[in-house]
Amino acid sequence: MRLTFLIICTLITHALYSQTVVYGPEVSKEQKKLIDEFVDVSGFKKALIEAANMRVFVKAMEANKEHPEAISKADAARILRSIYDSYNYKEKYYTEFSTVTEKELKSLIKLYKDNPSLSERGQYIFCSVTLFHNLENEIENEIKTVLQNKDKK
Repeated sequence: MRLTFLIICTLITHALYSQTVVYGPEVSKEQKKLIDEFVDVSGFKKALIEAANMRVFVKAMEANKEHPEAISKADAARILRSIYDSYNYKEKYYTEFSTVTEKELKSLIKLYKDNPSLSERGQYIFCSVTLFHNLENEIENEIKTVLQNKDKK
């Protein structure tokens, strides 16, 4: 009887608190073209990978503080390769920039074209909080995977 009650409560709780995936608006062909152009002119991918590199370095140092030699340079390189591969898919950018209007994309493209030094250094990028949060989560997950694999050995 208690087991049945516990199972029912668990199912109800799960149903009430489960989250659904919320997708952004559909991206038009023109928006896709503009997003591609923005990613190219802004040096967005390069800057994002540099940000990932810094975050992996910091996270590796934190992990190594708790467990010396937990994340080797080779592990960090594998993590960065995984992140880089993940951000090679254009659909990821389309999703992230789906809420940016065509007019706003054109303005951003113009900003970077008029100021090429912004993209050359790769230090200044237009980035949504969601995109940076997703990047942070991907790095965390990759590091957890590396640490779990080391624990199994």
